[in-house]
Order: sequence, then structure tokens, then C-alpha cells
Amino acid sequence: KKGGTMSGAITFSQGIVMKRSVNTGGLLFYGGTTASDGATFGAYGINEGSTPGRFYAKATDGTNTYYFYCRPDGKMTWRGDEIRFVRETYKSGTSWYRVWSDGWIEQGGLLNAYNNQTISLVKAMTTTNYSVQLTSVRITATSKAGDANDQVFVSQNTTTSFSAYINSTSGNGVYWYVCGY
Repeated sequence: KKGGTMSGAITFSQGIVMKRSVNTGGLLFYGGTTASDGATFGAYGINEGSTPGRFYAKATDGTNTYYFYCRPDGKMTWRGDEIRFVRETYKSGTSWYRVWSDGWIEQGGLLNAYNNQTISLVKAMTTTNYSVQLTSVRITATSKAGDANDQVFVSQNTTTSFSAYINSTSGNGVYWYVCGY
């Protein structure tokens, strides 16, 4: 939400100093008895130099200063390096996926069938250059987990599916896992 006002008091424990930055339009909080002590937390609004609307935290050990930034584009950095985080998740039954902030996608599920199968991906990949792992699994009490006669292999990757050949004489299913972009 943009705009608006806040009313009421802001209360801090002893040792916290609050300062309004007139030049940047920001509000800064210092963890110390003066503005140059310890940790700084800031939120910038309309007029902040290079990145309006960002939140940052600054820590110093007396010699070095370290910055953590949350930018308006959703990216986070610590000491200049981008931090990867899970941006989106989904789970339904045995199917699931995770999308990371850098675009990396992981997904998987359980296939309770064998022979030639086309497995539809839960989340479309951005390229066909992704990794697929198939693992034979015991589905029923009478099936044999990891039977030596089980054979699985993958072919025909598309961005929305892949084909799997599952030759299982033991009635096993297959866990599938895909990762890539």
C-alpha cells in the first residue's frame, strides 16, 4: 500500500535512538545511545538516493560495517551478495514445487504406475535443460522396494512434461524429482 499516515506513539526500549532523515525522507533507528553506535535499521520512502522504498539494516563491529537490503523489486542482499529465498510454494497430495528468488525451480511427486508414462510437471520449466531423478519406491506391502529388475529412464523433456519408461515387475511406483530453470 502506498501513501497514508500513521497515528499513535512509537515506543522503544531504552538505548534506541530514532532519527528522521530530512535529506532522504527516511526514518532511522539506532541500537545504541547515539546515532553512531551499533546497529542501524532504516526504511526509506520517497526521496532516498538510489533505491526508493527499500528497507535496510546496518550492523557494525567497530571496524567493519555490514548492510542488509530489502529492495522494492523483491531482492535481498547481505554484504553485497544476493540472498536466495523461496518465493513460491505449492503442495497437493504427493505433488509439490518450490520456486526460488533467482528462478530455480524444484518439483516432484509420486507416480503409482509403470510402463511408459508422460509425467506432467506441476510448474512449467523455463527451459528443457533440467535434471530429472526417478526413484523406485515400494507402494504396497507385497511389492519389493528397489527390486533389481526395476528399470527407469527418462526421455522427451518439454517445459511442461517428460516421458518416463518404468519397467517394474514388482508393482512399485516411482518418486520423481525435477530441478532447473
